[in-house]
Order: sequence, then structure tokens, then C-alpha cells
Amino acid sequence: MKCDHDVCWYCEMPLGVRHEHDHVRPKRHDGELAVPTCLNCHDLKDRIPLADWPADAAARAFLAVPPGLSRVLVAKLYAIAMDAERELEWRDNAMRGAL
Repeated sequence: MKCDHDVCWYCEMPLGVRHEHDHVRPKRHDGELAVPTCLNCHDLKDRIPLADWPADAAARAFLAVPPGLSRVLVAKLYAIAMDAERELEWRDNAMRGAL
């Protein structure tokens, strides 16, 4: 199926022939909304840990230049928070089971 989107939802740069669709809320947290993303933004959000982001990408995301890159940061932080919440719930349940 051909995608009819022409810009990345995160950085608003033109999409190439090769691009991906990213779940803003990760699928592992029941996310359903998928948005068109360039390969760089998809990698920054899902494949590269925040601590390993290139300094220029992190600075642009924090300063919102270009504005769309801040969306990648927000989505990344959301995914981290959801994972942390799940981990805390798991630990809490494990501690209750140990008592």
C-alpha cells in the first residue's frame, strides 16, 4: 500500500521513498496511532537511547529548532515514562508476592 504522506510528523522535513510509520504511544503500551516518520526521527525515538543521542540532535530537540524535532523528544520521554511506570508496577507486585 502506498503512503500518501509527504512530510515527517516529527521534524516536518520531506519524507523520502524509504520512511517508516511510528506509534507515538508505543505498541507495547497499547498505542494505536501511527504517524509517518523519516528514518532519522524514528531511530532517535525508538532505537537510540536518549543518553546516546548526538549532542546536536538533543540540543535541537530541547530548543525546538526545528519545531517538529521537539515532538520526537516528547514521544521519547513518554515512552521512557511508560516503561518506568510498568517497571514500578512489576516491582510493586513482586514485592507484594514476596510478603
